[in-house]
Amino acid sequence: CHKNIQGINMFKINFTKVLLTAIIFLITTIISFAQWQKTNGIKGSQFYQVAGDENNLLALTGSGTVFKYEQGQWNYRSSFTYMTDIFKLQDKWIGYYSNSVFRSDDDGITWLEILHPTNDNFLISAKVIDDKIYALASDTLFYSEDFGETWKVNEVSMNIVAGSDSGIFYAISSFYV
Repeated sequence: CHKNIQGINMFKINFTKVLLTAIIFLITTIISFAQWQKTNGIKGSQFYQVAGDENNLLALTGSGTVFKYEQGQWNYRSSFTYMTDIFKLQDKWIGYYSNSVFRSDDDGITWLEILHPTNDNFLISAKVIDDKIYALASDTLFYSEDFGETWKVNEVSMNIVAGSDSGIFYAISSFYV
């Protein structure tokens, strides 16, 4: 009976050592291989949105100033009053502001308006999904497969009040009985 108790105590001690070793290893691994790295932000403003890929990042401030992350720092690219969204589309950038969609072919230095619907069709949202630009208006879904050079129209028989999330475009309709 005395040997069984001694064996159980040895098991508890060994289990505790293994558990502590595993916890220390896990914490060290998490700290050593953290995927987030702090960047030196911009002075005097805050980022509103960051978009891009592993090689090319643009950031947008709340006042519409565009910055590019290069060689470990954020560099000024352009000011575009209150642009609300930016998206990376292959080697181009797509921006959305108020009732227009814009494209930059030079990493955010200049922006060209590529869609501005009529006043009857006010834009609600614009997104890039699967290499297409979608622009959602009050009763129309515009989309472009050529970086905004040409646009196709999908007429929608509903009042659209929502945008997209996770690559899926959602729309909500008003129902009348």
